[in-house]
Amino acid sequence: MFLSLMYHNVVEDGFFESPRGTYARLSPSITSYFLEESAFRQHVAWLQRETTPLTLSDVRNELLPRVADAPFRPDVIAAPTRSWPERRPRVQVTFDDGWKESVDRAGPILAEAGMEALVFVTTDLIGKPMFLSRGELQRLPSHYRIGSHARTHDFLNELPETAIREELVTSRKVLEDITGKPVDTISIPNGAIDARVRRIAVEADYRLIYTSDVHANGPQTGSLAIGRIAIRDTTTAAHLENAISGTGLSSQSLRRGLLNIPKAILGPRRYRRLRGWLIGERSDQLEMTDLSRA
Repeated sequence: MFLSLMYHNVVEDGFFESPRGTYARLSPSITSYFLEESAFRQHVAWLQRETTPLTLSDVRNELLPRVADAPFRPDVIAAPTRSWPERRPRVQVTFDDGWKESVDRAGPILAEAGMEALVFVTTDLIGKPMFLSRGELQRLPSHYRIGSHARTHDFLNELPETAIREELVTSRKVLEDITGKPVDTISIPNGAIDARVRRIAVEADYRLIYTSDVHANGPQTGSLAIGRIAIRDTTTAAHLENAISGTGLSSQSLRRGLLNIPKAILGPRRYRRLRGWLIGERSDQLEMTDLSRA
């Protein structure tokens, strides 16, 4: 079994006191997932010391069937496993969106620790301010791997099937054209996945599907429902240690389950408006889809 961590961006210390430039216009729904550099450095030091860091190849070997194994079954998804049996946790680092600083600022810290990161790229953001360019994606450090984060960062489970397919197929093709390598790994933006999105992703030749659900991963959970622990601006190294423990993992899973209750009652759009009001979003602030369409 292993855990996957969902980072987004690593920013300079003091960022939250005085964000500058376009960063200052971002909604708290974006920046609440940013982590300052000193905190990220502490995370990596703890992960290097207390866990076994995994690579994308490690994950493939664990979750994808080999030639002698049973055939790939996209219609079978096992129930998530909540327990954590290993004494030394095995942990994978991922980044969503394709922020420039997730490589420029986080990269040297990861390299020093000998750790790999999987960066999921929203292709309509490539080359825009604050995000990685085509050239930077072609010259990624050797300890980075690339996956898709769809095309526009929209809520895929709210789109018609033709639009979902276009989001997933186009983003994969763009990334394969840039890198010259196959891309069969995706993180679903906003955690907006359902059976329809998962089916279309498999039809679009994705074999590893990362979600925002919180659970440990292994052959029992499969390759089409890889859970992750979301890292926020308030996540200290102590919080990270607790989250990776069995108790912390269960509490995060429970929290996400409780948040799904008002979402189910209000519907996704009304829930987002309520959440925006609660976290103090302003109408002039930018969301991820605003950035991709700018």
